[in-house]
Amino acid sequence: MKRLIIVFILLLIGGMVIAQEGQVYWLENVKIDGEFAEWKGLKPMVTKNSLYGEHKPRDAEGEFVLATDGANLFIYVDVKDDTPRVNTFHNSLAWKGDSVEIYFGTVSRYHEDYEEGDVQLRLVPRSAEDPFENDFYVSYDFFGGGTDVFGEAAVVISRRGYTIEASVPLEELSNPNISVGKMTRCEFQVNDADKIERDRLLRWSSEEDDYYTPANWGRCPVVRP
Repeated sequence: MKRLIIVFILLLIGGMVIAQEGQVYWLENVKIDGEFAEWKGLKPMVTKNSLYGEHKPRDAEGEFVLATDGANLFIYVDVKDDTPRVNTFHNSLAWKGDSVEIYFGTVSRYHEDYEEGDVQLRLVPRSAEDPFENDFYVSYDFFGGGTDVFGEAAVVISRRGYTIEASVPLEELSNPNISVGKMTRCEFQVNDADKIERDRLLRWSSEEDDYYTPANWGRCPVVRP
């Protein structure tokens, strides 16, 4: 009992938040081809925290899986959306339309400000016909972010929502040398616009719209499937 009290006091003093527990899978030979067989059977991290807009499992709930082969970060997202819409906003404003955010970093200790390697990535569906016509870029990071498209991504839009797989070299995220057992920090977000602009925002770990801080990101060790 005394030990639990001490731990609780230390958490209060440090301002720490007990974050969600997730995982990053060690996977090799992932192909970004718009087919998603390699992701089956892996436990996803699901966005159920509604920051605004009602949480509806069939509208804007996203299942996220992260993986790595040590050289790349691989991303899988399956979003249930009853009105999926191609995003026509400029990349600097793409959060206003249907899109997803992946927050990732390898600074495993609690910290409130972005450090080198902490990134907010944005994946933006741009076409219902061409799965490879989309945008994938750093939206916010230690250096200020940007909207230059990079990496590989495939987006398949259907009547039930949209599915994404993507990859980016870890060196481009200032996170080289990731291996099994490495602790990472992760967070996920779904932006949903049923009409013109975003009217629903869901996240996995945090219950706040705190894109500017890694404080509430979940803890996601690299594990073998």
